[in-house]
Amino acid sequence: MDPFRQYLDKKEKLISEYASGKVAFRLHKTTMTNLFRYGGNDARDRSGLRVDEFNQVIGIDPETATIDVEGMTTIETVLQATLRHNLLPKISPELKHITIGGAIVGIGIESSCFLHGFLHDSLIQAEVLLPGGETVICTADNEYADLFHALPNSFGTLGYVLRATLSLMHATQYVRLTNSNHENVSHYLESFEAHMDQPEGVFLEGLFYNRKELYLTSGKFIENARNPVNIYRGDPFYLKSRTATQLDMNTDDYIFRFDPDWFWNVPDHGVYNIFRQLSPRRFRNSSFYTHYTRLKRGLCDLLGIRNPTEEELIQDWVIPWHRAEEFIDFILDNIDIQGQPWVALPIVPKTRATLYPLLPSRSGSAIHEYRLLLFCRQTRSATGLPLHPDSGPTVF
Repeated sequence: MDPFRQYLDKKEKLISEYASGKVAFRLHKTTMTNLFRYGGNDARDRSGLRVDEFNQVIGIDPETATIDVEGMTTIETVLQATLRHNLLPKISPELKHITIGGAIVGIGIESSCFLHGFLHDSLIQAEVLLPGGETVICTADNEYADLFHALPNSFGTLGYVLRATLSLMHATQYVRLTNSNHENVSHYLESFEAHMDQPEGVFLEGLFYNRKELYLTSGKFIENARNPVNIYRGDPFYLKSRTATQLDMNTDDYIFRFDPDWFWNVPDHGVYNIFRQLSPRRFRNSSFYTHYTRLKRGLCDLLGIRNPTEEELIQDWVIPWHRAEEFIDFILDNIDIQGQPWVALPIVPKTRATLYPLLPSRSGSAIHEYRLLLFCRQTRSATGLPLHPDSGPTVF
């Protein structure tokens, strides 16, 4: 059957189910969430509208470089479809089981953000199921433009994205990464600016550990690769990029480079390293890690050995570019990052979403005022950032 016809049938069934009055207007899905919830029953609510079936690519148009896709489709499924046409989402979040709809109503980021903004900046239109049970198609300039601009950072509170059309970028099957180390925060950020002002590639990010290890990685598409890196075996990716000045990778492996180890949350020693080296690939993904953490937390609760005031903190900081050096200095001076890196990700927003009102970039002398650097993914067990006792509160 035609994929769009299948979509219409599923939509009709969903609306009919809601109109019956037998289910609540809330999300019921079986796909993995990357949100960690603490303090209370972790069981997932099994009531509500079933949207699991909205998980397919409807169509790809190579001529216009666009994709029509259902909201619960994972980034992994999207990449499998688009790379056949040498196309890629302009922003492809790095965890395989993030869904398109979730990345639109959340905030989808990646190392191409310095060129293309956020994932929602590539959104052309979205078909949204509203609380009243009707669906509307919203674009940036139609009668539902207010909804279109309010979707980013709304987290499903305005409705569910059942279908979306997004613009894509041209890609090849391989990516080449070039790594450089910097030993001065100011020079580190100047190097980022040089890449953003005259981009030679399509990917740009950094990992920093201390004042002597501030790594910048730029990436570009290539036609042929020399010994592509295996992200599932050997060292985790973040250690590979710490020791090599150049890496070739399959494009999908590059996008999902942090997925097998959920960044650096899977330990790389002892029995964990045996698991990392020998376990089947179906277990080497962030979804498996999320299941593991829930099982571990439940077991610790059962045995009474978990401190309920502590949590694993995975936190994103969005900092105006002109405060970036000050913020990195603050991190390095006041926070024990425990030998694991922070990600430095430059973002140049293209639009100003209603609920995520970052100023878009401008040309001319004021451009640096609107560049943003994202520092993210430091995981620890704590109730907050473990600052030195003599460090007071700082607002950025």
